[in-house]
Formats: sequence, structure tokens, C-alpha cells
Amino acid sequence: MKIAALIIVLLSKSVEGQLKWERLDRGIGDAPSPRRDMGFGYDAVRDRLVLFGGKPGPLQDTWIYEFSTGKWRMVTVSSRPPARFSMVSGVSGDFFYIATGEGKNKEFFSDIWRFDLRLEVWEEIPTQSRPDFYSQVEWQARNTTWIGPEPRYGAAGGIYANGGEQLYVALGFSTVRYHNTYSYDTRQLRWHLEYCRDCNSYNPSYPHARCLHAGTMIDKDEMVIFGGCLGGGGSGGPCPAGDSWLFNGKSKYWKRLPDCASPRMYGVMANLPSAVNRRRVVLYGGLDKSDQVIRTNEIKDDQVAVYDPDSNSWSVRKTLPFNSSIPVPSWRASVGMATGKNGIYMFGGINKMTKNPMNDLWVLRGDVTDADKSEQLECTKYFMNYITVHGILMAIGWGFFLQWGAFIARYLKCKNPIWFYLHVTFQIFGLCCAIAGLVMGILSVPFGHVKFVHSIVGIVVMILGVLQPINALIRPHKTQPDESKTFRRRLWECVHHFGGRAGLILALVNISLGVFLAVTDQLIWSLWFGYLCAIVLVYILAESIRGLIGRSRNCKGEKGTKQPKHMLDGYDNDNYKHDIYVNTTSADTGL
Repeated sequence: MKIAALIIVLLSKSVEGQLKWERLDRGIGDAPSPRRDMGFGYDAVRDRLVLFGGKPGPLQDTWIYEFSTGKWRMVTVSSRPPARFSMVSGVSGDFFYIATGEGKNKEFFSDIWRFDLRLEVWEEIPTQSRPDFYSQVEWQARNTTWIGPEPRYGAAGGIYANGGEQLYVALGFSTVRYHNTYSYDTRQLRWHLEYCRDCNSYNPSYPHARCLHAGTMIDKDEMVIFGGCLGGGGSGGPCPAGDSWLFNGKSKYWKRLPDCASPRMYGVMANLPSAVNRRRVVLYGGLDKSDQVIRTNEIKDDQVAVYDPDSNSWSVRKTLPFNSSIPVPSWRASVGMATGKNGIYMFGGINKMTKNPMNDLWVLRGDVTDADKSEQLECTKYFMNYITVHGILMAIGWGFFLQWGAFIARYLKCKNPIWFYLHVTFQIFGLCCAIAGLVMGILSVPFGHVKFVHSIVGIVVMILGVLQPINALIRPHKTQPDESKTFRRRLWECVHHFGGRAGLILALVNISLGVFLAVTDQLIWSLWFGYLCAIVLVYILAESIRGLIGRSRNCKGEKGTKQPKHMLDGYDNDNYKHDIYVNTTSADTGL
């Protein structure tokens, strides 16, 4: 018995100081209906939770969970925001704020409301208030343009609970995906553009347009976001994504953070209670699979990702059940999360496996110290999607085989007949890779395939590439040195040569755009641009040598020798007449 008691004591000691899940309410009886994508916050002054809206529906009811009674109650109000889901929300002081979101019939919102936690009433607040130094007439004359976020849903942000006065709205989606970030000053009652009025998805210095990403405020003017969906809506990119960014509202600067957690969308983030001036942020939930994903590390029910703002690093931690008889919550997405006194409160969401909405209430007990003591797991190692395969195939096809196949035809044709067979082999294999890459590229975009630059240029490049072998099949016979070229032959050479060169140049440009669009690591795009510079230097060197030696010299520096026409001119010589000879240097490519 003493040994058993000792074991129990040791086991209990071993799990002290770790993040633990405790279920507070099963959602039975008088409770909010099962839902996802709701507005959610914690009222620290009155020690209670507040909830608004969500879907299915969308819904527009308001609920409060009183910790003093351990029960939910619905708030009856005369005025309230329109029904919506996927909004930005948060509590600061005596107010619960919501902004943006999607309503009925795909109506998107850019309004902002606040719920008075003392009086329990809703009010819509102005998006642009009139400063005191403007008269009503002057303000109406000046205030002719909208300043604020476009109507959207799936944005991230919120307001910092400990004295925050700025409500942030970052990125999001309506009919297109947005790059911009806005803040709403709750004192001056007006929006401010924080970042990026005219951004694009090819600049690696800030997050690309996306929606359904996780995000939270970690200080009054600091926000962290993770993942989301970048593909579709006039943009391309991974869906789900796994990149994370830190925004500083004072310096107006985005910083890319190291990768670790599994890519996901519909995830949620919240701060753990601080300890000794240290901060930690928990990333929980989300969907890690989509039609674009080929392979990924499956996220376990007991896993959370933890971001350390002090070191700008991520880690994956294992959580435990608070009560051994009740397991940790099943993995879910689109939950409501809010920072409380003893941990992070989590409500509802959709079950990852069944896709059914839920309405249970949990708390992840612990603080910064507990998070650091929780068992650390490996970061994500295995993730593969169609975008990655698309990029690899296009780099092999257009970036290597088709490029060097054309190089052989222009600069190494003196190796007859080997040059011709190498040229054809490289071109065929490169084009096959490119066609397979095109299929992967189509599969990688959820919708809106031809609405961004990379896809449009890619289609032009593929058309030029496919036309090359078709053009080769209908080429006119090559003229002899003592004959003048026919108009048909000149036209064919112009289309074949310049069409091919245009395709090769555009392919290099488009691969460069794709490297940024795919949100690759700095190492990947550094290697690609190093290789691109090497290609340019080799071409410059080869063209210089060609100009010095002259086109009428072969590999040994001698005058061109005679070769059988069928060796040099491909299949133009249908009867393979060996008595016909041509000078090997009579044309650029010999075709």
C-alpha cells in the first residue's frame, strides 16, 4: 500500500505544472445551440463569458455564462447586430466588440458594434466620427469617401483585453481576398489604415491575402496571425497555410516567424495568463486537410501549438485531462476562445471527424509557466500539397529540361547528331513535366483559377510550350545553302524560335513569381534565384563566345563539315536521301 501511494504521489507530481483541459459545461439544457464561428469574449470585471452569433444560421443571439452560478443565460435585447458569423471580436473594459463578418445570403459586413457589459445592451458605433474642429456641414463635405475595411468575413484580430483601445481587423475575404490591416480607435470612433493599401501576393515581406486564419492581440499594438487559406478569390497559395506573422502597430511592420505548427485553417488563438512578465499564445484547433493537401502530420486531440513572443519561436505541446475520467476535448475547428484568469476558455466549434457543431464549454487551465513545463513534441515535418508538386514539376520541366534543351540547340549543335537527340529528349521530357505540373496547379486552386498574374502567365507559357512540338510537325523543308528561304519557312522559323524563347523567358519569370506565391522558405527562393542568376550568366557567356568564334565554326574551331541531311534536319528528309548534304552551320538550330 505504501508503494502504491508513493507511485500515485510521484505521478501527481509529474503532471503538475502542465496545461490541462477541464470541461465546465456539456451544453445540455438552457445553453446556446451548437454553433461555430461565433463572437466570444471574457469579461474579467464581472467574471463571465459573453457570446454572440455564429452558424449554422447565421445566428444573432447573445448569451452570458456566469461563473458564479455555472449556468448560461440568454440576454434579451431590443436592438442587436444583424445575424452573422466569422467576425472579429473581443472584450476591453466594459464593452464587448464585434466587427465585420458574413450574414444571410452572403452579405458581408464592415460595421462595428459594442455590447455594454454593465447595461447589457447593444449599440452600433460610428465608423467615422466627426472631430470637434469640424462643423457638421464641413464634415459632410469632407467625408465623401469610405475609410475602413471593405466588407469581409474570415478576418483575424481583436482588441487587447488589458487596456486595449484599438480593435484590429487583418486580411479576410468577400469576393476577393484582402491584404490590408485596419484598426478602429474606440475613443475617437474611427478607422485607421494600418498597413498595405496596394499590396500583392508576390512580396515576401508581409503576409499574402488570405482568410480563415487564426489571430489574436498579444499587446495593445501587437498582433500574431497563423495559417488560413490563400488560394482562390483572385489569389493563389496554400490552403491551408502554415506561415505565421507578427504585426507591430507602432512601427507598421510585419515579421515572418519560424515554422513549426501544422498548416491549418479555421484555427483559433488566445493568450495564456501571463506570469513574471512573460507571454505565451496558444494556437488550437483547425482543419489541417483539404482537397489541396496530399500528406500532413495529423494533429492529435491533446496537442496545441504555443508561440513565445519573447523569443519569437513556436513549439508543439502536449496537454492533459484535468480529470482522468473525462478525456481532452475532441479535435475541432472554428471554436470560440478567450483568455481568462486561470487559463483559456473554449466553446463549441465543429467536430473534425463528424463536421457536427458543438456547444460544450471547456477551460485549458494553466499559465506561461505551465505551458513551458508541458511535454514538448516535434514540429511538423511532413507536409505536401499540390502546390509543392506543381512547383517541383514546373521547376524541373521549364526551369531545367526545356531551358537546357533550348541551350543545346542554339550553342551545342556542332555535336551532330547527338545534339539533336539530346534537344528532342530534353524538350519532350520537360514538356511532359510541365503538363503534369499544370494539372497539379489546377488542383491547387480552390476556385477562381484565372484571376491572378501567376496563373495567367502560366497559361500563356503552356500554350507556347504545347505549340512548339505541334509547330515542329508542320515545319516546311529546310532550304539548301544555295537556295533562298521561302516565306513559309521564314514565318515558321520566326514563330518557332521567338515563340520558344518567349515561353522560356516567361517561364523563368513565372517560376520566380510562384516561389513567392507559394510562401516558401527563404532557403527555397534563395536557391532558385541563385540558379536563375547562373542561367543568365551561362547564356551571356555562351552568347559572347558564339559572337567571338562565329557561327561558322564547329566545336574544334574548324569550318562546318558536311553531315547527312536526315541527321541534321530531323524528319524533313522523308526518304533519307544520303546524297544530299548541308553545311551544319547554316541555321541557328538546324531544324
